[in-house]
Amino acid sequence: MENPDAHHEKRKTPNVGLTDILIAAGVAILLGAGGVFALSFLELGRVSLIALSQVAVYVAALVGIVAAVGVRRIGLASLGFVSTTWKWILIGVGIAFASRMLAFIIVPIYILITGDSSNPQQGLFEDLIAGSAFQIILFALAIGVLAPFAEEMFFRGMVFGWLRKWGFWLSAIISAGLFGAAHGINFVFPASFALGLLNAYAYEKSGSIWPAVVAHMTFNGMSLAALLALSQMDIPLS
Repeated sequence: MENPDAHHEKRKTPNVGLTDILIAAGVAILLGAGGVFALSFLELGRVSLIALSQVAVYVAALVGIVAAVGVRRIGLASLGFVSTTWKWILIGVGIAFASRMLAFIIVPIYILITGDSSNPQQGLFEDLIAGSAFQIILFALAIGVLAPFAEEMFFRGMVFGWLRKWGFWLSAIISAGLFGAAHGINFVFPASFALGLLNAYAYEKSGSIWPAVVAHMTFNGMSLAALLALSQMDIPLS
């Protein structure tokens, strides 16, 4: 495998600092919490509230990232929003499938070692799959589109970009670990960590965030498609 640090010398390191990360996180938390709080006053059913809250949280995250970019004038190119090739787009799709295959191996190992098979997302998925077509569309928008953009911009574009000056592997492992932890310390963590690590490598090698976004969209899309298929066949999700 080619040394990523050698490849890194060929392109400019993203001009992202800790201040940018703190601005993005602060704005996202404030707006996200405010949005969810405001939604709680509306006469919404449980499923609609969950779906709209998911959308609000990820929109808030995107606004926070854009705010950091605007305030600091670092530009979206510093987060990897530069053109790429179809080859790398297809590699992004391949990364999603590779991450799924890795999950089939590492998740059972995680459960065997820790004895923890809890999945806090289980109830969320069951509630939303049982919802209306519109509610499912909202959830698909949040998880299939908004989440990949927001999370890749933050964890790869900002966190990995900031840490990159300390070497590829350290920055990739830390950013992937934070990405995994954001999904909870449960059996989702190792699968998320694997995806984060592969996405960091794709970002590093391609010089563009697009392959990672495509990988993330495909990965989440496969989860949603599987859940919908299981629900249509009346197969329990647990």
